[in-house]
Amino acid sequence: MVILHIIVGLKVGGAELMLKRLIEFSQNDSQFKHIVISMTCLGEVGLAIKSTGVEVRELGMKSMFDTPRAFLRLVRLI
Repeated sequence: MVILHIIVGLKVGGAELMLKRLIEFSQNDSQFKHIVISMTCLGEVGLAIKSTGVEVRELGMKSMFDTPRAFLRLVRLI
């Protein structure tokens, strides 16, 4: 089963660290494959998740003006 996580950003914060823990906890179970999409940048937590072998994508959204482009990229990835 593929689990797609979509998050605004992966800088250090509570939700980001909890996502990292969740992925690490279930990574040994071959039943699940995690993919993480960050709307903005990878950040420290994104790099840590990526180093464990999980696919992490960043959409590079920097302002509200990037929303249409980021949304189209998100739709293509899904």
